[in-house]
Amino acid sequence: MPETLEEAYGTQSQGSEDVGFFESALAGVATGLWNIPKGVLSLGAEVFDLVGDTNTAKEIEEWFDDVNPWDDEAEARTVGKITSAITAIAPLAVTGWGAGVKAAELARKALAAKKTGKLMNLATMGQKIMGAEKLSKKGRLIGGVVGGGLGEAVVADEDIGTFADMARGTSLEPYAITMMDISVDKTGREDAYRRLKNRLKFGTEGALFNLALIGAGRGIQKLRNPAEGKALDEWSSNRLKRWSQEYLEFGLTARGTGSTLTHEAKGTARDFQKAIQKEADRLVSELDLSMGDLGKSVWDDYFTARNGLKEKRTGQELFMKDLLETMSPVSTKADRLLKKGVVDQRLKDIKPVLDYKELQRELIDLATQTAGKLSDDELKVALNSLRDKFRALKDAHPAIKAGPGVKAKPGIEEMVKRFNEKGMFTLEDYGSTKALDDILKTVERVGGPGRGRQNAARMKKAILSMRMAGDNMSGLAYANPNVKQEIRDVIKNNFGRYMTKVYRRYEQKGFMGFFKFKPTEQMFRRSEDLLYQSKLEGYKNIRIKKAVDSIIAPTVKEEGELLFKKKVQELMKNMNISEEAAEAFLRKEGKDVLTPSELKKIKTKATKALDPALRTKIENNALNEVNKMADNVDWKNREMDNVRKEVKQEALRQADDSVDPRQLPESNINKEELDTLVVKDEALRSKVLLPWQEEIAGIIKDPSYTFLSTVGKQANLNAMLKYMDDIAKIGSQGDDPFIQTADQLKSRGVDLTDTNKWKLVEPSSTRVTNPLVGKYIKAPMYDSIFDPSTNWLNKGYIGPAYKYAILNFKAASQISKTILSGLTHVRNALSAGAFVAANGAFFPNYGDIKLLNPFSDKAVYRQAWNLSGKRIFGTLSKEETELAQRLLRVGVTDSQVQATETKRLLGDILDDPARVDRNMYSKMPKEVGIQAKRKALKLFGKLQDAYIAEDDFWKVINWNLERNRYTKIVSDLGINENNFKPLIDYNLPQQYDETLQAFTARQAESQQAIKGLIGTGIDEKQATKIAEYFSKLSQRRDYINGGVNPTEQFRNFLDEIAGNLTRNQVPNYGYVGHTARTLRMSPFGNFIAFPLEIMRTGNNVMTQAITDIHSGIPALQKLGYRRLASFGATVVGVPAAVVGTMKAFHDVDDEEMHALRRMVPEWSKNSTLVPMGRDEDGYLKYTDFSYSNAYDTLIRPIMAVYRGLGEAGHNQKSLMQSLGAGMGDAMTEILKPYATESIYTEALIDSVFRLGVGKGGKRVWSDEDDWGVKVGKGIAHVFESLEPGSLRQYKRLAKAATGTTDEYGRSFNLMDELPGLYGGRIIKSDPERAMKFMVTDFGSSLKKDDNLFTSPLLKGGRVTPKEIVERYKYSESRRFQTMKEMYRNIEAAEILGMPIGKIRRELEKRKGLKRDTINSILQGQYLPYSPSEFFINRMAEINRELNALEGVDIDNPYYDALPFILDINAANRGINLLVDEMNLPKQDVPAPAGPLQEKAEDLYSDVSLSLGGGGGGITPDANIVAASAFNRGTGNNQVNELTGLTYVEDSLLKPWEKAHRIQNRT
Repeated sequence: MPETLEEAYGTQSQGSEDVGFFESALAGVATGLWNIPKGVLSLGAEVFDLVGDTNTAKEIEEWFDDVNPWDDEAEARTVGKITSAITAIAPLAVTGWGAGVKAAELARKALAAKKTGKLMNLATMGQKIMGAEKLSKKGRLIGGVVGGGLGEAVVADEDIGTFADMARGTSLEPYAITMMDISVDKTGREDAYRRLKNRLKFGTEGALFNLALIGAGRGIQKLRNPAEGKALDEWSSNRLKRWSQEYLEFGLTARGTGSTLTHEAKGTARDFQKAIQKEADRLVSELDLSMGDLGKSVWDDYFTARNGLKEKRTGQELFMKDLLETMSPVSTKADRLLKKGVVDQRLKDIKPVLDYKELQRELIDLATQTAGKLSDDELKVALNSLRDKFRALKDAHPAIKAGPGVKAKPGIEEMVKRFNEKGMFTLEDYGSTKALDDILKTVERVGGPGRGRQNAARMKKAILSMRMAGDNMSGLAYANPNVKQEIRDVIKNNFGRYMTKVYRRYEQKGFMGFFKFKPTEQMFRRSEDLLYQSKLEGYKNIRIKKAVDSIIAPTVKEEGELLFKKKVQELMKNMNISEEAAEAFLRKEGKDVLTPSELKKIKTKATKALDPALRTKIENNALNEVNKMADNVDWKNREMDNVRKEVKQEALRQADDSVDPRQLPESNINKEELDTLVVKDEALRSKVLLPWQEEIAGIIKDPSYTFLSTVGKQANLNAMLKYMDDIAKIGSQGDDPFIQTADQLKSRGVDLTDTNKWKLVEPSSTRVTNPLVGKYIKAPMYDSIFDPSTNWLNKGYIGPAYKYAILNFKAASQISKTILSGLTHVRNALSAGAFVAANGAFFPNYGDIKLLNPFSDKAVYRQAWNLSGKRIFGTLSKEETELAQRLLRVGVTDSQVQATETKRLLGDILDDPARVDRNMYSKMPKEVGIQAKRKALKLFGKLQDAYIAEDDFWKVINWNLERNRYTKIVSDLGINENNFKPLIDYNLPQQYDETLQAFTARQAESQQAIKGLIGTGIDEKQATKIAEYFSKLSQRRDYINGGVNPTEQFRNFLDEIAGNLTRNQVPNYGYVGHTARTLRMSPFGNFIAFPLEIMRTGNNVMTQAITDIHSGIPALQKLGYRRLASFGATVVGVPAAVVGTMKAFHDVDDEEMHALRRMVPEWSKNSTLVPMGRDEDGYLKYTDFSYSNAYDTLIRPIMAVYRGLGEAGHNQKSLMQSLGAGMGDAMTEILKPYATESIYTEALIDSVFRLGVGKGGKRVWSDEDDWGVKVGKGIAHVFESLEPGSLRQYKRLAKAATGTTDEYGRSFNLMDELPGLYGGRIIKSDPERAMKFMVTDFGSSLKKDDNLFTSPLLKGGRVTPKEIVERYKYSESRRFQTMKEMYRNIEAAEILGMPIGKIRRELEKRKGLKRDTINSILQGQYLPYSPSEFFINRMAEINRELNALEGVDIDNPYYDALPFILDINAANRGINLLVDEMNLPKQDVPAPAGPLQEKAEDLYSDVSLSLGGGGGGITPDANIVAASAFNRGTGNNQVNELTGLTYVEDSLLKPWEKAHRIQNRT
């Protein structure tokens, strides 16, 4: 019986406490070897017995069992039974496999020889299977499987059994053809025949099991590495196969249907965005810190200083508005923080960078346009032409080293790398403006000379840094050749002022018309004021324009005539015609009218020439006229009415979801289409809302919020443009590029309309170009690259309803159970250390110890804290910030699985992943002040950052350990900054920009580098392995090559090795497959990605260890052994040691642990339970170690299997029968995270569909509650699922501290509850409370089991006696299992110390449980179901009604079935629930033989009276009553004086029923 994780090493049988694990295991090996000759000899004896009708085989087996000295020790523990079975079976199975392969080879030769005559077709078919020239893989498999099965049959053992034994005692037993025959009443020839059949069954199932193992192994390997690491070429046209490809074959891997290169390219883009976003977060934190001390006095002072009494805003809002206006001035004439002249200078500085990037783009265009079309010579010519341009650029900008009087200057390539890393601008390019100075003076004046000056300085630095960050992102877009020139011009003009506009109207979308953003009355008033003032300004401008036009009209006319004459002269000269002809020609063509641009130019010139005094007079006159109009009350009222109508119409227009004012009018791409594509150019879209429209749309004036929105969109744009370029490079190389042109595909006859094979990349933006646009990409690769979505969550009513009713709350529950749960933070911080331990730190070498030693100068804990903890508070130093950026670029940090899954889920809900971190602000009630919103958002952000940082802490440590290990390894191997590049390029295919000659030269350089490694202890083969090894670990080549010099590139190389190992061997959301991402949006499962990541990374740790061990490189072999040992110790060793130690300390045996496991909640049954002593009633206390064990996902299926195997001895099951049950439980454990309801969904289903009953039997409401109370309790139950996970623990702690009880009357011990603060809460087993639920479930299950028999038969249709008997058998098989399970629960409760009297009282409380049922279950005996009087009467009534309806006279089928039911009933009554199995014999149920008494129920009263049923005596058994009716109806009712029974009673009734009849009769 497996009781704990320690039982994964071996379970002790009852009474065998003194047999140790290793003793039992070794005894099992010895017993297995002993059983081999036993099996061989008994096989021969069985043949002898079959012929001679003797019992020799039985005698031989008994002799072997009696003489075996190791049998008792082997049987004492599960591990002994397992090793015994494996040792006996494996040698003969392997031998049989080999013999089978040889036999298959002989069969192949025989088939080849007989390929003539009658056997021609058969031989041909056989050769196709076996192979013509040599034995095929399929032939070897068939021969091996059959031979292995025959080998296993030799050592067949009934104690081992078969999987089909699981059907014993169930309705499936007749169909279990390989179920062992374990009857003991046969001898001689019959027994020999039984034994030989069992061998055949054992061998057959063994062969099938071996085949299943091979298939499973290949399937798992295929899932781990589909298509052997290659991308999928095309989707299947079969829908089922397509689904399998998408979600099974390729859906479980990170790369999906793409390649490792494309996946890493996406990862690089994603991590680039993260790095930018983290830097933006840091700058916002700086601004927050500078504003942290600004109190009410600042807002009051600022309000007064701004003459705010005229404004309908608070001082806070004015401050934020002005701060944003300072950072991003609306007017092009306003002063900018970017110094004058800087833009032109920086554009001049980066001109070579722009030229270089243009050439790079030409290279990509050449590759994508000509891939596969040009010969190598033609490609060489084209590439050489481009290389000449590159060379000329390099020559024009050579690298200059610093020297005496010489300033260092980078070369062109280093300039490009620095530009990509550092950006276009520096902080020195920015200065203050009057607007900023005014703000800072207010902050400084109110804060005082000390703190005020400090806050002002910090605020200025933060604002300038934020402005620089935005401009540098704009600079990256400006320098990208994919951005069109007209957009570049816009970017150039907006340096120093651009920030995107963010509106609450489009941030707060609501749900089906509810909870949408609605403008406040104050917003309407401000919008009306702005529009009214705008109209007045318009009226004034119209008057000014009219006055100016009248004054300049003569000048305009004169200048127009001069220009016309000039045109005439030019025409005369060009066409050599007369003046009259030229004028006539121009007038005919309509050229005598000036063009709008010509007229505008003339008017502008004339206007500028006006006298300033005259201009002022005109403006004053216009202003006076407008003021007079405004002073007219009637006019103003009419105008304001129009304004209000216009504002209302604008609000209605914005409320229409089909209208998006952010969309530029000339664009024909709607937002929904844009949102399904990768390249989003929102950062390049211009503002189209006027100020009064912005007010009604709820423009957000918070500079932090706007800055985050801006940088997020810019980062997305730049990252995706780079990603598209990288895909173009990758997809254009190799012999079969996955990117091709339409001409290339047409030339090969490819059907371009078949989207299962190729897909066309459509344009996604009118502002940027894309090297993939217009090209075709292999369909599976296309879907992997672009990850298209149906966007169904935002369409119609079903999608939004599901999104907001299910996903919204699912995300909320996940947030509350993690980010908002304080204790979960503690558990997260502690449990993640297991990942470091499993990767080799459990058995550290000297270098690891130096880094892990907290007192060492090189201790990584300090650095890990700085990069995780300090980041939360925004206090990273410059060096730490740079290192943090490096870690982000290699995918180490900011990848915590649960937090990232929640953010992605929120992204699905919000339809804008970049908005997740800003969403809380816009969703808050409008009554909440801006500062309160900022504080709430900041708090949530810090909690979220903390949850990620807790995970990052250990990832940073792991990255440092890996980097330190490999730094020494590569140094010892002779790898350095001078030779590492050609080494890692060893397996790199021909690149998009390489000719065959260049590719050959690069390969030669790699070979030369490999030869350079050959030396002491390293030969050429090992040197090649080294190159292959490090090439595989260097996936992010762009990051490696991004170093500005060889030293930095070598540093990046080591960064990437450690990053690769960390992101692949520590859970990382970026490596979750398509299937998990899809399941994330289902109502099932909680944090679906985490268990998948545990399985992926656990597998990767073992794979990496084995790879290192087989590398042949001593240093790597040592690391591999340490990694493998550390993984085993962390996953299995530590839990086993903890359990074993605490069992010994608290004197707890295996029997108690087995009993405990039956008493714990369902979710803990396969957990690692650690005994922690006993409570005041003597009941065990325990802690669930699985709660804090990061690798519990890997242990649970193993625990389930071992628990199942432990049942073999305890319940007299065969080993295979128990293994099958355990494997079923293991599969349940594997699927549970994905198939069970999510936290919120379960609560919703409890309240709505389960009618107030939870899965564990806990009632949400009482049946007696009225509907209003039920609704209230149901809603409360749903909202309980949204409570932070720590809340209940806090409540228990409070009750323990105050000595109060909960609503169930339970008290809590403070010393037991305190460990719950770090995930180690000590729990009382409480078998008495568990028994209440078990009894409730038992009564309900018994009723359901009985209904399996009665319900289908009482529907009202015709049934046959055979159907009645089969329903009864099925019902009885389920009833037996229910009673058996309940008795095991009772037995477990007794073992834990619960008195039998209390158990009886709990059973007696349950309504519907009869006394004889209670007595039987307490005695461990089975009580069959006996049909009730109601059932018998109803069956007769149904039969009568059907006869009347159909006009026939058919006998009641129940009476024909009754003898067989009685036979089953008597055969199983009183059998032992643990030891015995149900006896459900095969019965030949005949059709009704003749007419019965149709009104048998009329006879019941007479029979009942004769038996004492009517006078308060013993109530007759319904079957006895039926038998009496049967007697009376057929005339066989004469009582035999000798027996006291009628003939029929003597024939049909069983002994106990006969005794019952005689007792009543006398």
